[in-house]
Amino acid sequence: MEHAIKHEKQLKNCHRDWKINLIEEDNPNWLDLSENVLKL
Repeated sequence: MEHAIKHEKQLKNCHRDWKINLIEEDNPNWLDLSENVLKL
C-alpha cells in the first residue's frame, strides 16, 4: 500500500505531456479500459 501511495504522489508531480505519453505507450487508441477492470 505504501508503494502505491508513493507512486501516486510521484505521478501527480509529473507534467501533463509526460502523463499523456505514458498512456499512449500502452493505449495508443485511448480505449476505455474500465470494462476490463469490471470483469475482475
